[in-house]
Amino acid sequence: METPSLNIPKWKLSLLKTKYAARRIPVSKSSKTQSDTQQIQQKLPGFDQLKHVILYMSAYQFQRNRQVILDFIDFLQKNNKNVHSIIVYQTRDSKAVVNDSGSDTTHLILKDFNYYGVPKTEIAKKAVNRNADLFINLDPNGGLTMLGCAAEANAVHSVSPYQASYQSFFNILLKESKDDDLYQYICSIKSFFSHLS
Repeated sequence: METPSLNIPKWKLSLLKTKYAARRIPVSKSSKTQSDTQQIQQKLPGFDQLKHVILYMSAYQFQRNRQVILDFIDFLQKNNKNVHSIIVYQTRDSKAVVNDSGSDTTHLILKDFNYYGVPKTEIAKKAVNRNADLFINLDPNGGLTMLGCAAEANAVHSVSPYQASYQSFFNILLKESKDDDLYQYICSIKSFFSHLS
């Protein structure tokens, strides 16, 4: 099964790609040859070399898969990674934000983004523009805010479930085995980076 396509008008997606996204070459798709894998290994640092990670997710995704996400964060931290999470609420009401996380999490609402989904408030820009080795999209059904964060992220590499429209925003696109199986997607992330070590 493929991830459902985004409900973003083509003209808006095209403008976001042209105006904001750094042109990235996707290095992983559903079918890789051995020479492709060797080329990836030459371009990407090993997992041990990655020190700073940004995780992007919607509040819905976090609430639905809280334990899976917390286990993944724990795995990253045990492997000496500094993890910062960005949780986006699909509302413009700041009262809907439940800030029960520590200082390593930034909670954002739709008011924190411009019309194209790009971070516009100081708190959103600071969360996305921090120096990071890796930006990981944990929201397979992400929208403009996810793409805007990916476009603006100051990360060396960015990971997402595979969709053709993501190629301008992410350089590591991993195919999921099932649409809503976040655990399986996280396993594929771990597997991908274990092959780079």
